[in-house]
This record gives sequence, structure tokens and C-alpha cells, in this order.
Amino acid sequence: MNNINSIKQKSFKFINEFDSTDKSYYIINITVKELIYSDGKLYYDIGYKYEFNGVETSRNKIHPFNQTTYIDELYFEGVVVYKNKMTEIMTEYLLAEPEELSKVSGLSTHQYYRTTIITNLARLWD
Repeated sequence: MNNINSIKQKSFKFINEFDSTDKSYYIINITVKELIYSDGKLYYDIGYKYEFNGVETSRNKIHPFNQTTYIDELYFEGVVVYKNKMTEIMTEYLLAEPEELSKVSGLSTHQYYRTTIITNLARLWD
């Protein structure tokens, strides 16, 4: 059995960053639950819900997992990861406002950086 310590939610708009004429987009709703398991260990239960708007040919181009062929589609809905210093900062950046994330993402756009966080969290499933 586990208990929920906290819940944080944010929504972000993902666009086609390679085609400014494409008006298609996703609204991605992210929920991060901090869980404490019966053994006292802490985990993040991260969930994603997607709302697509636009032309069907753009659906896969904009999806955060579009360039990742080696992550099972099971993780597209979310993932549970062990809480440690690295996953703590990853979830903080995952939920950061675009302007704040741009300050720490170097030359990457905030959307690309958030996409990288999403896919890397899927690789850390526990």
C-alpha cells in the first residue's frame, strides 16, 4: 500500500517546432504524484493526458515520443520512478513554466527540453 504525499499538475502546449505554418498542437496535461510506499521509499507517479487539435498528418510529428522508437507505448501514459536528487530536479523542470525552463535549457527550446525530460523519465521506470 502507498500514500500520496503531494500532487502537482500542469498543462503545456506542444507545437510543430519545424513548421511554423502548421497550426496543429497538443495540450499535454501532466500530473505528478509523490508517493510513499509501505517500506518508506518515495516515488513519483507521473501521468500524461494528451489532447490533439489539428490535421492528422501532424499528430505524430508533435507528440513527445515521436522520435523515440525504443520506448514501449505503455510509458506514453506515464511512468513511476524512484525519487532521488536527479528525478526530483527532472520533475521540477518537467513542471516548470516555459519562461523558467528556457533559462536552464541552454540553446534548446523549452519544448524540446521538456520532451527530453519526458522520454528520459520513461527510461528510469521502476
